[in-house]
Amino acid sequence: MLSEVSYRVNSPQVILETFADEVVIVNLESGNYYSIDKVGAEIWALLAEGASIPQIVSHVGRRYAAPESEIDRTLRAWVEQLLSESLLVPVASTGAPRPPTLAQAPDKLPYEPPVLQKYTDMQELLLLDPIHEVDETGWPNVKPGAA
Repeated sequence: MLSEVSYRVNSPQVILETFADEVVIVNLESGNYYSIDKVGAEIWALLAEGASIPQIVSHVGRRYAAPESEIDRTLRAWVEQLLSESLLVPVASTGAPRPPTLAQAPDKLPYEPPVLQKYTDMQELLLLDPIHEVDETGWPNVKPGAA
């Protein structure tokens, strides 16, 4: 299944900010927030652009010193984790896949499997945010029946 689809960020439930080499993601439904850096931040950018797993494996294999079989295995496990945390959702392929846009490295860089750091310490505060009780008309219009 993972090789025949692309993905998109699960918005509006998921918001994020990209820094130089780190992505900070907040799941407004669960109250969890996450950090992705290094190779994971690059892979996240490719996933968000709509690249498929085989495209990403090929691209990462050209940039990093690791066998494509290892990249494929670790990438698929990581994407499953992103899906289980509801950060990404699959999107059916709509034709020609988008090519990855990250720059090619002159020398292969060391490969570190992507890691999703999960934080739950602010969960209660994030879930108390009144913005969760609004609908598409926005704040301060409270959803009918919201307490």
